Amino acid sequence: MTPTSSPEDNNKASGGPAGQPACIELYSGWATTQKGGFLYGRVHQGEPLALPKAGEGLETKLHETFQNLDVHALPHAQVRLSGFPGGERFTADGHGFLKVPLPAGMQSGTVGVTAQLETPNYTMASATTSVQVVGATSPLVGVISDIDDTLTDTRVTDKLEMLKNTFFHDTYDVTTFADAPEALVAIAGKGTNSLPTLPVFYLSGSPWALHERISDAFDRLEFPHGAMILRRYTQEPLDPYDFKHPHLLEIVDASPGCKWVLFGDTGEKDPEVYHTLMQERPGTVSAVFIHNVTHANPQDERFKDFTVFSEWSEVLQATQQRKLGLAA
Repeated sequence: MTPTSSPEDNNKASGGPAGQPACIELYSGWATTQKGGFLYGRVHQGEPLALPKAGEGLETKLHETFQNLDVHALPHAQVRLSGFPGGERFTADGHGFLKVPLPAGMQSGTVGVTAQLETPNYTMASATTSVQVVGATSPLVGVISDIDDTLTDTRVTDKLEMLKNTFFHDTYDVTTFADAPEALVAIAGKGTNSLPTLPVFYLSGSPWALHERISDAFDRLEFPHGAMILRRYTQEPLDPYDFKHPHLLEIVDASPGCKWVLFGDTGEKDPEVYHTLMQERPGTVSAVFIHNVTHANPQDERFKDFTVFSEWSEVLQATQQRKLGLAA
């Protein structure tokens, strides 16, 4: 899931003029044959910064993390994208972010996308990534899951501990709940190249700067590969409901006829935004599982028609009993 960036090698290969260093990160992307989708990325000034390493002290991790979060964006960077129909030059926003529409009509399967920086006076930075294009299948089931405190343990009840675990860990510090990877694989399946049989989306309010360490940890812990959608802190709402709602609609509307299995937790507003989705898009949600991380009352009205669970082993059991995903 992690793209590669090689500004120096690509500059030599292209014969482009020397200039200031820059790097492109292609974070993630997704598309369906019927409606297309989106590719997410960002362009930075300077060289790519290394992730914190296993065994480093907290002070070192703090320094490296804030370096990564404070990398200077290259505003309005000109980036040429290729590998898909309609690939052309796109302009990043004022904070260096790219959200590129991907067209409908692409063939299902894996599509390789290359981004080439064309902003004058910068080295010829490039990046590549793979995007999964989902075809129309009937019946089709997909998975959309929150990350923090749904899949990974950030100790939401302890705010200071949550901040430390969210921003200061390396990929080897990411703690997941027991049986969470196995439960998602049981629903989404596992095909060739560790790709799931069904589409998987990870939707989280964490900043895009944490994408690489989260995706690396998910690969190592054998979660199903999936499109990851994180928050552009400079443009998107901090309120989790307001952030997730439009992204959920984009995903659901891009897959007509698909029914979704949703995962969230009691710590934020996942139950509320999932209820809204079910009201606005009737018949698109197959099941909702809410991880009880706050000792909430499962009979509370906010969890009506949802399955509230404390351990992921309960989800594994429900998957078999209710014939979700591949068991259907």
